[in-house]
Amino acid sequence: MHKFKAYPIMVKPIFKKRPWGGRNLSALLKTPKGKIGEVWFFSDQKDTRSIISNGKYKGKKLGALITEHSKEILGTKLTKKYGKHFPLLIKFLDSNEALSVQVHPNDKYAEKHENCWGKTELWYVVKAKPGAKIWAGFNKNLDHKTLRACVFDDVIKGNLQEYASKAGDVFYIPTGTVHALGKGNLVMEIQQNSDITYRLYDWGRLVNGKPRELNVKKALAVVNASKTSVKINQKFLKGGGLLRRPIADCPYFRAAEILALETKKYMYGFVGPSLITLLAGDLKLSTEGNSYIFSKGETVLIPAVLKSMVLEFSKGNHIIVTEIK
Repeated sequence: MHKFKAYPIMVKPIFKKRPWGGRNLSALLKTPKGKIGEVWFFSDQKDTRSIISNGKYKGKKLGALITEHSKEILGTKLTKKYGKHFPLLIKFLDSNEALSVQVHPNDKYAEKHENCWGKTELWYVVKAKPGAKIWAGFNKNLDHKTLRACVFDDVIKGNLQEYASKAGDVFYIPTGTVHALGKGNLVMEIQQNSDITYRLYDWGRLVNGKPRELNVKKALAVVNASKTSVKINQKFLKGGGLLRRPIADCPYFRAAEILALETKKYMYGFVGPSLITLLAGDLKLSTEGNSYIFSKGETVLIPAVLKSMVLEFSKGNHIIVTEIK
């Protein structure tokens, strides 16, 4: 096995057409034609594997690189926790139309029934059109009998917590939480590297003249039917020319939002492997005499062996830093 070359790693974006998608992702990335609903970064799933797009490992599958160098990329502790699989997936979603009302299983249920990880996730609202909404959690405690009845009577929406969404809003959605992304949202998503979703309701939408498949039985087996509040309300702290606020800290990841108020170099220490997602501006990263420049819409992986890097912010830079746990 060759010696690992440590540098900030990028992957090719994976675009997904969806019946609810649109063209709004083109504000962040060069986007192919069609109704694009999602773009994925760092996918390590059986049928969707990311390809490295820069540096020494350009052209190599992410999964293959993790298999060869899991300890250098994830560190010893996370290699024991996750094996030789990349644990997180970063997405952008364009809800040109509302997504289905859905729920995700926890690790135990997903492993037993789907042979995959569960799906805890976080939504960061990048942009929201006037009137855009997000539904997440129930607005009252429901028993499963009532829940099943309201699914089949198409009145589930009235039992969901409804939020008027705006740019900068953060929603933490643990497994078992019913949720739906409303029309007019452009969202960054941090999630476990899983694509398992159980649909409870899909607004009567037809695809090729037929209703989309629902997964009511499995959804009811994993849903948390209690009243739930999922919106995160953390304030920014100002210091050193930056605004910074924590937006997530869960068993799988810790995330922070950073805004640059001025042009500044900043030595950033990483606790472990991390992902940096750029929402605005270009960002220059420097380590061991080498520099790398990344642009809006891109996500870059900082391997565990890179304990610190110089981040060269320009005024207006806006990033999300996600530490893998």
